[in-house]
Amino acid sequence: MKKIKNEDYIHFYGSDHKDLFEIERKAMDRDALVIKRLDELLPNGRVVDIGAGNGYTASRLTKDRIMTCVEPSTTMPNFDLPVNWVWGTAEKMPFHDNYFDAAYSTWAYFLPGVDKTKGLAEVKRVVKKDGLIIVVDNAGEDEFCSFADSCISSDKEFYEKNGFSSEMIKTSFRFDSLKESKALMWTFFGKEKMKDNIKLEYEYKVIIYSLKV
Repeated sequence: MKKIKNEDYIHFYGSDHKDLFEIERKAMDRDALVIKRLDELLPNGRVVDIGAGNGYTASRLTKDRIMTCVEPSTTMPNFDLPVNWVWGTAEKMPFHDNYFDAAYSTWAYFLPGVDKTKGLAEVKRVVKKDGLIIVVDNAGEDEFCSFADSCISSDKEFYEKNGFSSEMIKTSFRFDSLKESKALMWTFFGKEKMKDNIKLEYEYKVIIYSLKV
């Protein structure tokens, strides 16, 4: 297998701090609103999760799909989960053309400030005609995103230009404890900015982009 170079993918903090990734995914979709909506939108059949992390989302979708997780990090995958794992990136996936019935990505690769053109072309290649592509990201203009020094909300113009429709889910970042909140929020936004802003819940908005191929 050809080695994936560091410059070929976005290094993610979760690769080094898997415990924080678990805290993040639980907190940002505490009521499983995103999971439920993905379950409603995604068809049965073969589905690929691009930038799957530890498989948190894929393992929580209903079981009437054949789930494949694509992940560039060698330390993130949880091989105990009932999903298929493939080492790869959004721009280079080792699948035949028109292989999947749908593809989705949650808070991975398709991020603000990243050139998403090659990745989108690759996703379109591996998804069947009339298949579905879904991208989940920060909607912005909420309490959580307001702590960032630079824009961390999704690039809505890119998705609109490429024919995606969108819908918003109003939710919250909700933690089990102040200790977990501090650990994650300090990592994201820095100790100095967050030292007087640690609490159990922050307003948060999620945007879901969908495209029929």
